[in-house]
Amino acid sequence: MELCFRELKTFNDKGEFYGKHPFISQKTERERLTELLRTEPSRFLEEMHNVEGNISRYKSHAKSPKLSADKRKKEAENLAKYEALKKMYQEVFDENIKR
Repeated sequence: MELCFRELKTFNDKGEFYGKHPFISQKTERERLTELLRTEPSRFLEEMHNVEGNISRYKSHAKSPKLSADKRKKEAENLAKYEALKKMYQEVFDENIKR
């Protein structure tokens, strides 16, 4: 509890968080990907390849007539999530490789 108050006090005093509370110190996915590309490019590419595999799988599932309408809807939602994630991987890659 004290850590929460310290974060808020630092934010009020300095306009930035103290950065020690787990909710504040966690990196965004974009920051994680940027750091991963910088430090472990092969792992970044492997993760991106896995995302592309998930997209392929969910596209197939979303079109399957064997699945119920609810299941196809859930697969389409997963497809959209992984397509957005792939877009983020591509943006991070483009931003950092073009420098």
